[in-house]
Amino acid sequence: MRPLSLLVLGLGVAGVLAVGCGGGEGSSESGAQPGGDAAGGGQAGQAGGVGGHAAGAAGAHDAGAGGGGAAGSSAGGSGGAGASAGAGGTAGKPAAGAGGKGGGGAGSAGKAGGPPALPVCDCFVKEAWCGAGVAKEAEKRGCSVPLLPAHADDILACPGGEWGVKESCDKGCVEAAAGTADTCKLDPCDFAAVKDAPYIKYGLHPDASDALAAIGLDAGDISQTIGSASASAGTHAKDGAAEGKDYSAATDLRVVGLSQAQIKDRLEKLASVGFVAWYRWPGHDGWPSDEAPHIHAVWVGAKMKLSLRDQVRDWVAGKNGLASHTKYTFYTWKQCRIDAIWQRYLEHNPAQG
Repeated sequence: MRPLSLLVLGLGVAGVLAVGCGGGEGSSESGAQPGGDAAGGGQAGQAGGVGGHAAGAAGAHDAGAGGGGAAGSSAGGSGGAGASAGAGGTAGKPAAGAGGKGGGGAGSAGKAGGPPALPVCDCFVKEAWCGAGVAKEAEKRGCSVPLLPAHADDILACPGGEWGVKESCDKGCVEAAAGTADTCKLDPCDFAAVKDAPYIKYGLHPDASDALAAIGLDAGDISQTIGSASASAGTHAKDGAAEGKDYSAATDLRVVGLSQAQIKDRLEKLASVGFVAWYRWPGHDGWPSDEAPHIHAVWVGAKMKLSLRDQVRDWVAGKNGLASHTKYTFYTWKQCRIDAIWQRYLEHNPAQG
């Protein structure tokens, strides 16, 4: 009987050597014995980090005795791809699995290692940030914000210290300069968002006051609301009252210290919140050379006198809003912006179209 035992042991060793040397990724092909005995295949349990099964040749369901863990249990938490296969199993009798290619120390089957979860960021937003900006800052701080990345294009805030979506942005988010709240992207002709703000100056319609504040203007930027300057020819006379405040729809704004590019930007921003406006440039576009430079703006979100209605019509037609009614050349607005202004004007002056 001793020679037979040596023969069986020899076969077992041969099978283990075949498994150890011949395995590719995901399989261990060591050949199959006739009648269903497997020299190196079968289901030998999940071994290592990425479990699998060893595919033997024809009819191999068994794993021979080997040197790994029990079938289906762990054979190490750091194994590579591939699975274990034993040697010399008997058909129809599942046996303990042989050691896998990547078996290491004891570990849980199928659980791959990974970095520890990052802590949730404390609130670092004063008012409102685009999610993408929050993500960049969180990465710098080595923490996470649970709402990301699902809300990278929305505006996030954390009132009370808890992260939340302040505003969903259908068209994405615009990251503003430091110290300024981020905003949602707008279509070129959407009106910008306007919030209630402290009243700026006597003579403004309350909504016009909020609109000017929304684009960063204050009382120091205003040279005239209700007034009787000779060059204005009565256009700054009182138009009515709203919320207990007298107003003129016409407002003059200072331009001292502004470049032409900055003045054009201001004209665009004024239109974005509901004003028609012209730069009164001495000697240009019909404005007398001996008159003071300024921006003349008309708030279209309120009822107004006839002279201002004529000015709005001029603006819509690309004219200067003066008695000459000539073409205005300093700045040109997009047609969709002009259409939006005209629609708002008609909402408040319906019989004046």
